[in-house]
Amino acid sequence: MIRSKGALRWGANFVALSAGLHILALIVGGFSAEALRLLSFGIVYAGFVYGLLQGWRWLAYIVFIVLLTGTSLALSNIELSAGFFWQRQTRVPRANFGCLLNSVIGTR
Repeated sequence: MIRSKGALRWGANFVALSAGLHILALIVGGFSAEALRLLSFGIVYAGFVYGLLQGWRWLAYIVFIVLLTGTSLALSNIELSAGFFWQRQTRVPRANFGCLLNSVIGTR
């Protein structure tokens, strides 16, 4: 996926996945206002990816707090309906949760 010489490469890969899903939401969401709001987060996450690939460890702590807050807010706003709709709604929070889990396990 993404080549880096730093120890934060795996975390950067998951943040890149989350950034891609946020940006993809603009197209899938039909260019709505909610999707435009997600686009701004996708751009910020792309900036986080750049910093993590540079090996900026201090940024990893900030990314952890931002992703923890974003995941909590996203999961609290989801309507828990069953089936395919719920799976589509939880892709971004699940990618964010993967970033969080990787940052906790990977920074021993």
